[in-house]
Amino acid sequence: MDGEGVQIRAGLKRRFLRMMRPPRRVYPTKAGLFVLGAPIVLGVAAVTASNNLLFLLLGGMLGAIVLSGLLSQQKIRGLSVKVRALSVARAMEPTRLSVEISRDAFRADAAPIFSLVLTEDARPGWRWALRARPPRDPHKLSVAIPVIDGPSATQSVLRSFGRRGPARLGPCELWTRYPFGLLMKTRDVDLDVEVLVGPRRVALPPLLSDPRGLAQLGEDAEQRGRGLEIYGLRERELRDAPHRVHALRSLSLGRDVVLEMAGSDRPQAEIGVANVVGADGEAFERSVELCAEAIEAWIALGFTVGLRTSTSHYPGTRHAPEALVSVLARLELESPRVTEGWRPPKASCVWLIPHGVRLEAQDGESAQSGRRFSVGAGAELEALR
Repeated sequence: MDGEGVQIRAGLKRRFLRMMRPPRRVYPTKAGLFVLGAPIVLGVAAVTASNNLLFLLLGGMLGAIVLSGLLSQQKIRGLSVKVRALSVARAMEPTRLSVEISRDAFRADAAPIFSLVLTEDARPGWRWALRARPPRDPHKLSVAIPVIDGPSATQSVLRSFGRRGPARLGPCELWTRYPFGLLMKTRDVDLDVEVLVGPRRVALPPLLSDPRGLAQLGEDAEQRGRGLEIYGLRERELRDAPHRVHALRSLSLGRDVVLEMAGSDRPQAEIGVANVVGADGEAFERSVELCAEAIEAWIALGFTVGLRTSTSHYPGTRHAPEALVSVLARLELESPRVTEGWRPPKASCVWLIPHGVRLEAQDGESAQSGRRFSVGAGAELEALR
């Protein structure tokens, strides 16, 4: 509760400071500092010398300042931002995001907009205004849009996420130095986007590299195809219906072959994570990471992989691999159904049990539960009887 209270107070403080800030802010650049300071000197010199040329220079500088502020103000108004992930986000590795900045319908056919920069959770101020480019933080969103010549413009950017689970982007600020580079005009952008981050990639131990032999996977567990190879074909017999003939393979072989449905099914395997309250936090994260890596490795071997948790079952025939990674990204510890300890369901499954989970005493039916591995906080992986 103390940690949640600190986060709530920090969030309220950020919202209060955001409300107190003006919606649009102006900061002078290096050239802007010179242009702002020069009119003072020119004004004093023009009044003292009564020189018309100095008055013209003074008016030109003041006009440039006013024109820069008006144009930049018009360019950053009426813009909306949309962000989406182009690839499956994984923790501790760059994820490609697509940032789309679009204009409203009234300004869709207006003049092009130049030199826009979108930054996340940052406060551009004097230091940023004096720099040619903003600092690049891989854990913060920062993208530059050179020009918007039309209703919208899209730019891709890489961003890293520190941990798995739902990650929110925002708030963001949009700023520009257009047109003369004298003033940096910024405004807040209401961006509240959630990106689901999967477990980070780790090295898969040899014990989990292949599901065959780890659990009772059925007769088809030893059958798999390599690349585009088609398995489960046999010579056509008189009892086979014409629609079962594989046309492409028959043409390549010069004889009729049929598809044996029982042999063409992909072998199935299942892996589970014991997400039981009491497990060590680091060991649980390690179990989730190993589970995600095992799912990808087993699918690459030609298996249909399902996922089990302490309370849920996700069959591989109904859920895509991306859906299983999404489940692992949101997986949290849950209460066990029994008070004495937790017992794996009676299923042919490879279980990853993090340290700290108490197992209930097993009887003679333990062989139906597949293999179990105890996962520690580090890289250790121990097989359990």
